[in-house]
Amino acid sequence: MQTYTFDFRHLDTMADVYQQCRRDWSLPDTFGDNLDALWDAVTSGMLPLPAEVRLCHLHERADDGTFDDLVALWFDAELALPGELTVMVS
Repeated sequence: MQTYTFDFRHLDTMADVYQQCRRDWSLPDTFGDNLDALWDAVTSGMLPLPAEVRLCHLHERADDGTFDDLVALWFDAELALPGELTVMVS
């Protein structure tokens, strides 16, 4: 199982998250930097499965809602891919 760690001590914006996804998963240039494109990448096989996604230090971020939709996406994807994707928040 592959583990992907998103360390929010080093991710300040959603653009930072998309950049890490591009790098970690070798996404094509056509990948759009938005949540719909991320959902498609995760659920259509661009994210190598099985996988564990760790959202680290998220609780240390200011609660300004910047990453709320991202967290919701990951938990929705975990439900959509039972046994294939595990999401952990620490």
